[in-house]
Amino acid sequence: MPGGKPEGSEFDVVFRPIQTEQNKLMEFYRCVPVYRMPDETFVDASQSLRKGERAEDFWVKNEIVIKEGMDGLKVAIKKGLNTKLLIPVHAEVAAKKATARELLALFKTYDERLRKRVMVDVVGLEADVSMDMMEDVTIPLMAVTDKMVAQSPQGMDDFKIFSNLNYIGMSLDLLDKDWSGEELGEMLDSFALNSRHWRLRPFVTGVKTPNIMSAVMDIGPYGVDGRAHGPGTKHIPTEWPQFGHGEMEITFGG
Repeated sequence: MPGGKPEGSEFDVVFRPIQTEQNKLMEFYRCVPVYRMPDETFVDASQSLRKGERAEDFWVKNEIVIKEGMDGLKVAIKKGLNTKLLIPVHAEVAAKKATARELLALFKTYDERLRKRVMVDVVGLEADVSMDMMEDVTIPLMAVTDKMVAQSPQGMDDFKIFSNLNYIGMSLDLLDKDWSGEELGEMLDSFALNSRHWRLRPFVTGVKTPNIMSAVMDIGPYGVDGRAHGPGTKHIPTEWPQFGHGEMEITFGG
């Protein structure tokens, strides 16, 4: 079914490396929702966190992503890795009281030192978000982490709200699509300009090919990831994939 769950697949999570600051590297991974196919290959399912009509529907899949992500991070730290993790959370889950309670309860089953290694990417926002609505989303998440980015809603060209709420960045989802050079360039330039105008770090995800990755790196993003770095792995690797040149220490959390 186009745009839906592929036949015979199961909802799952993989870890995909985030490349940072023009080829400088650190042990930083995005927790990526996927559909696991019968042949053990993965199909990106980032849009799946936005499917459903009720916060409870969003929560079912968000719970899997959070649990799998945190458990994977816990294992990596026990192995002595200096891993940090970016986890997507649907805005409706954080905004609705019932699911926000579930969200906080799940995160708080993990040690605070582990939670400090987590950055949250708020997804599923609409372009007409208000300050009141974003406060409802943000306040519960502040109990989880003080490092939050928000996925840019389609058509939004003013990120002032997120800056005022102390988000550290914005993310742009390229949806694992093949983009024309002109269309991609205009979109990336606008996104980077709007982000930096409000002192927000630009993150880009869903980058499908090396050519698109090259265009994305030209805007100097804080972090970028996608299938151009591979489909992802079920477990956080013990060695950081060497995509660029040089290494750096992770700069957020404790």
